[in-house]
Amino acid sequence: MKKIITTIATSVLLCNTFTSVAQPHFDEQGNLNYRDYELLLNPATVGMATQSQLSLSAHKQWLGFEGAPLSELLQYRMPIAQHSGLGAWVHNDALGVTNNLQVGVMYAHKIRLKNNFLSFGLSLSALTMQESRITDLSDAESDKTFTDPLSSRFGFNAGFGVYYAGENLYAGVSIPQLLTNEIKENSLSNGMDVARLQYCFTGGYRFAVTDKISLSPSALLQLSGATEVGYAFMLTAAYNKRVEAGAGWASPSQLQLSVGAAVTKKLSLRYQFSQETGSEYHAGSSHFIVVRFAWGGRKPAT
Repeated sequence: MKKIITTIATSVLLCNTFTSVAQPHFDEQGNLNYRDYELLLNPATVGMATQSQLSLSAHKQWLGFEGAPLSELLQYRMPIAQHSGLGAWVHNDALGVTNNLQVGVMYAHKIRLKNNFLSFGLSLSALTMQESRITDLSDAESDKTFTDPLSSRFGFNAGFGVYYAGENLYAGVSIPQLLTNEIKENSLSNGMDVARLQYCFTGGYRFAVTDKISLSPSALLQLSGATEVGYAFMLTAAYNKRVEAGAGWASPSQLQLSVGAAVTKKLSLRYQFSQETGSEYHAGSSHFIVVRFAWGGRKPAT
């Protein structure tokens, strides 16, 4: 059971931080970059914003299982100058009896490198962790773990990232959480443990097959001295920057299928289905949907 829960948490992290290479039409430079959880993954990406964007997403995993993971995310970004951007997010993550709520803000500044850009970003966030009490067990009355009231545990964190964007190539490296949040007794401790820092590397490239058809391979690699290596990759085909379909693979054994469309110039939708293929996880399917809305705009930096 412990192994199953650990694998669920790993899969949730990979799906939440990298579910696809991009929403069509929202990148004015023509790049098909991932968009679904990029503010959580790398704060430097907000520096590339050329218009205000609001997105709402929901990810439900292991349907049919009580206490299955559920993740909900609201993200907002906006340019504040030709070379700067601001962003904010609210992320609610529920797994079993645990519910985590995180609110964050970020700032990024980019510099021009000939025809390309390099962005540096920093994020600050506050979080609260709660656990539901179990009251219907026969032995619960004698166990304070189940009967004592539990107040919310509050903490904070910060992240840092660097992001490079060219005409067709993008790459980023980040540390999404510089601090380690651990529950000790009835409080949440905040400290830095270099050995447990998680490093995220992302990258992708857009190949123009015709004037309207493009192929975009992309990948995520997560490294940490305290956990196993996590990875995900996807190949997405897009038509006229308005419709896309993709397929990918994520560790430990997850197949991902995705479709997306720009409904209007301001509104786009995307749906993804994921299926665990390992022998222990045949029933482990999940569904992800994101709605994006963009408006306004600023001339690209020169």
